[in-house]
Amino acid sequence: MANSSSKSHLRGTPFPACTHEAIGSVRVLILEDRPADAELMVAYLERGGYLPQWRRVDTETAFIDGLAWPPDVVLADYLLPAFTAQQALAIRMEIAPDVPFIVVTGSVGEEAAVECLKSGATDYLLKDRLGRLGDAVAHALSDRAMNVQRKRAEQSLVESEARFRRMAENARDVIFRYRLTRERGVEYISPAVYDMTEYAPEEWYQNPDLMILRAHPEDRALLEAVLRGCWDASAPLMVRWTRKDGRMVWTEQRLVLVRDPDGTPVAVEGIVRDISERKTFEDRLEALVDERTQALSSANRKLEEVSHHKSMVLANMSHELRTPLNAIIGFSELLLNHPMNGEQREFVTRIRQAGDHLLQLVNDLLDLSRIEAGRISVELDTLRVSDLIDDVTELAQTFTDARSQTLRVEIAEDVSTITTDVLRFRQILLNLLSNAVKFTSEEGLIRLTVRRHDSTACVCAERHPTVKRQCLEMRVTDSGVGIRKEDLGRLFQVFVQLENTEHRFEGSGLGLALTRALVELHGGQIWAESEGLGRGATFVVLLPVAGPLSGEATSLNPDQGDLVTENGFSLDPRRLHRSLKVTI
Repeated sequence: MANSSSKSHLRGTPFPACTHEAIGSVRVLILEDRPADAELMVAYLERGGYLPQWRRVDTETAFIDGLAWPPDVVLADYLLPAFTAQQALAIRMEIAPDVPFIVVTGSVGEEAAVECLKSGATDYLLKDRLGRLGDAVAHALSDRAMNVQRKRAEQSLVESEARFRRMAENARDVIFRYRLTRERGVEYISPAVYDMTEYAPEEWYQNPDLMILRAHPEDRALLEAVLRGCWDASAPLMVRWTRKDGRMVWTEQRLVLVRDPDGTPVAVEGIVRDISERKTFEDRLEALVDERTQALSSANRKLEEVSHHKSMVLANMSHELRTPLNAIIGFSELLLNHPMNGEQREFVTRIRQAGDHLLQLVNDLLDLSRIEAGRISVELDTLRVSDLIDDVTELAQTFTDARSQTLRVEIAEDVSTITTDVLRFRQILLNLLSNAVKFTSEEGLIRLTVRRHDSTACVCAERHPTVKRQCLEMRVTDSGVGIRKEDLGRLFQVFVQLENTEHRFEGSGLGLALTRALVELHGGQIWAESEGLGRGATFVVLLPVAGPLSGEATSLNPDQGDLVTENGFSLDPRRLHRSLKVTI
């Protein structure tokens, strides 16, 4: 073997200097028995811009050793005394098939050149045309780089396909590709299809319509549209397949319509999952929910019937109790108008007071039973607020005077009229004032303030934000015993009396519950405020100022659903029933 550095001395005519920019280093294995010819090849490579590192060999053994170097390119004479280019090509194909092989010879026939190219040569050149050697090497090296990249891409694709096939063949779900072009049919389907349908993959390949034929008749049209490329399924399809043994399988199929660059559908790819167990569970759960719903509906109907009968009994009892009570109160008044001694008058007065108290309790029970039975109504009229307030405060004044209390009434100047049920309005306000009198000590202060309020705080405005409404705000403030903050939420419950002081106040616990029901029946709100025991309390009522346009009566009937007035207010009577449950 002969070696040479990157510089060579040429015999004969001086060789022209390099006219190209340096391309870079290149390792060249030269199969040549003449050293001068090898140096000439190196010179032409240098002229082409290369910095060659080269070795010259002229025997088979040296050539094999040279391939282990390894070279970037092989330049080989066609015919050597003991070795030929054809033999070298065969060795190169076995040891280093990716290394470019360029035949460089003095003279070679066309047939020999073609034979070399068929045997794997990259190119061939005549020695008297070495001027294009640099270009030939450049092309060969470029082709080699492209071939390496192509082979790497092919290898990567093969490995990717192998990974996909391993995953597909071991997945429990069925993975398939259905061809739409040329002859329609299944291109690939994973082995899991046999466990799901008892049809082997080969049967699916042989019958292109098997996928549609095994679908349930009700699901067949949709699946057929997808498999014909007529519909792109963006959501999973629920398709029932019939197994070979006749059993039905619920499947969830996620399908993708594959299109070519022109947008033409070419295939459908999909994943099919057996969801029979999930479907059975869902059906059982749905049946259980229906069963429980029916049971609850039946229980609710029975409870409503019991509640209705209870309300009827309460109404009848209240009516029957009022008759003897009216007699007791009436005869007590007659006795008080006749002469009697002090002890007799005290006894009769106590009878009269007890009768009045019991009559009020019966009236409250009757009102509550009417509300719960859906038989209470409000007759709406438009009146001046000041007149209504005067009527109520004139009556309340007798209570405050009896306890040496001060009642102050403040009505804002912009308060004019309100559309309301006069009787129920008076009942609401009188209940609150009476409550304030009862829980305020003698010589205490009770204040009633009335003003217009921004509609955003009113129930009407909350339920109908597009309707601008004005509300009337009434505040009843007392200097009485006060309320603990944790008890404020219990005030309006039926039969609830707060034991938050050392004093025990008489009462049935119905007044505030009834007041709240009447306020809500008008479409308003009521709540209580207090800073704690001994610091008094304030009860706030908001009522919508405007009533129905036609002035018709508004009634509450559970059988008719929500209470709806012409001003847009809606109240669910069952909500009232829940808040006014009375246990006998």
